[in-house]
Amino acid sequence: MMYPSTYLSFLFTLLTLPISVRRLHDIGLPGYLAPIGWSSYLGGGLIAVSVIFNLFLYFKGGDNKPNEYGNKPKSGIKFIDAILNKEIIDNE
Repeated sequence: MMYPSTYLSFLFTLLTLPISVRRLHDIGLPGYLAPIGWSSYLGGGLIAVSVIFNLFLYFKGGDNKPNEYGNKPKSGIKFIDAILNKEIIDNE
């Protein structure tokens, strides 16, 4: 039996997928690595992998120059803008 909180957790995970992909691109990594953050749903020792990966995404500084995925994103991008994949770029 699945509890309502499980469905809610999965929903929020899906909503943050575009943000994870953009964050990976910001640090110069391919977006297909984003599901590593979902490994906690598989249980076992993979919970630690998920936590470490998400902490890496949170604390790793982004590229200060354009990379193969595009220009440097503007600082202060809003959560909803990131989900909707709006292009907000610094003009530096």
